[in-house]
Order: sequence, then structure tokens, then C-alpha cells
Amino acid sequence: MKNMRKKIIAITLVIVVFAIIFVIPSYSTQDNDKSLIMTEEIFRTNSLIEKRTTETGLHFIEDNYYFLGIPSNNFVNINGENWRIIKINKDNSILIIKEEGINKNKLYQYNEEYNNASFNDSYVKKELEEYYENNLKNMKYVIEQEYCIQYEKECLATEKNTISLLTPEILDINNINEEYNDESFLINNYDYWILSNSYDEIIDSAYSGYVSSLGNLDNGFVDEEKTIRPIITLSKDTRVIGEGTINNPYIPQQ
Repeated sequence: MKNMRKKIIAITLVIVVFAIIFVIPSYSTQDNDKSLIMTEEIFRTNSLIEKRTTETGLHFIEDNYYFLGIPSNNFVNINGENWRIIKINKDNSILIIKEEGINKNKLYQYNEEYNNASFNDSYVKKELEEYYENNLKNMKYVIEQEYCIQYEKECLATEKNTISLLTPEILDINNINEEYNDESFLINNYDYWILSNSYDEIIDSAYSGYVSSLGNLDNGFVDEEKTIRPIITLSKDTRVIGEGTINNPYIPQQ
């Protein structure tokens, strides 16, 4: 009887140790890891609108998926700052824009040289790269992308980078042009610079496009001051928690 009891106790101890080492951690991991692939969540929680309209929602346009109007479920939070999902690219990477201007909507000249229309030489590019270094550099889900660096009626040159500005064609898809439109999440309370440059030889002055707080696309001299709303691209494998709402935004997981 004593030997039998010892055997039962020994077997029980083995089972308990096995459960502690293997089973309990497994359940714990399942409970804690609730992150999901971001693109899959977006498609799961949105009804797709398969034509371009003014209706708020996720639209399929030119082989990409765009949020248009004023959606309530395209919020992404990075380092305590809100961004908004603009579109899902063909490769399932995700383009997002910062909800407010960098450094608490501080105003910046596009370029200190009034006659320099170049984005690569601009004050704005320097500020964008500094913001990336200070806030996004260690975020593995932020990836390089081909962004436009010269835009005059169309994109004339691109360059791989990790941060940039909006260009007019994306704004056009969002019905933002010379007409006033306050029905878009790409409008906020500040004028902000975009990448669209031109040079006037007659008055020896450079211009850049900007989105006005009134909801239209306009041009300003490069030595004027506007806010900067950066765009970045998230990897197609980005995992998130949250629901994409302002109170429970998507939070990318490293």
C-alpha cells in the first residue's frame, strides 16, 4: 500500500509539474496575445464600397482600398499620437497620416529660401526626418516606400524613404481640390503642407501646395508657415490590438 501511494504521489507531481511548465504558459500566452493582422481586421470590420462615391467608408479604387469621408474606425495610435488610415496598398501595406501637425501643430516654412521649390532641399523634409528619428525610428512596422519627391501636375520623380507628405492625387480621390469640402478626415483645423511644387520665373518665387483648414487645395509661397502632417507606411504584417475607433484605436505591436 505504501509503495502504491508513493507511485500515485509521484505520478501526481509529474502531472502538476508538466502543467506548470507547458500547459499554463500556453493558455497565458493565448490570453495575452490578442493582436491581429491589421489589414485582415480592416476588411473584417468594413463593408466594401466598390465604386467611388462621396459616401463615408472603405472604397475600392484603382486596385487600392481608400477610406473616404469621415470614418469613425480608421484611427491608429503610435506613441500616444493618433494617425488615420488613408489606404491599403496593392501589397497590403497601409498608408497613414498623422491626425495633427507635428510638434503640437507648430507652424513651419516649407523652405527658408523663397525661390527654392525643391522638396529634397526643403525645411519641411528636414523637419520630417527629425520627427522620424525622434519618434518612429525604432518602430519595426514602419517601412520604406517609394514616395514622390517632385510633383508638378504629376509625380516626376520618386525616392525610397520612411516618411513624406501627401500628394494631390490622393487628395483628389478624397474629393479635396479647389472646391471647399469639409466632409473628409483629411481636413483639420490647420493649413498643412503637401508635396506639390512650382516656380514662377517672372517674380522669382517658389510655391507649394497645401490643404486649407476650410477644406480646399491651395498654393502658398514656400516661405509662408503651415503645419506638417507626415505620412508613413505600415508593413502588411503589422499586428494590432484595438478596434480602430478614437476611443479604442488600432495600436501596432512590435
